[in-house]
Amino acid sequence: MSDSEAKQLLQDGDKLYAQGDYYSAIDAYSRALETYQEIGDLNGEAETFSRIAKVYQSFSEWASYDAEKLHFCAPDDPGQQPTDPRQPKSPQPKSRKR
Repeated sequence: MSDSEAKQLLQDGDKLYAQGDYYSAIDAYSRALETYQEIGDLNGEAETFSRIAKVYQSFSEWASYDAEKLHFCAPDDPGQQPTDPRQPKSPQPKSRKR
């Protein structure tokens, strides 16, 4: 592979990253990294590692955000336990009149 092919892989990775397809972006960046290593381009390697780090940082931010939604979802009723907002709410039993 050549420098131009590695640059194309970086561009492909950038597009995939922008679309939120992080796993495919990592794959494209990894292939670019292999190419830069084969041709001995240290600057290309550094740039590729930077982009890979950006993807992993996005994973971390997503995981933190998701954990906040899950663990810090305040219930409407103080007597209720926090719930996972991704799950549908179960119907509440109707109170019976005596």
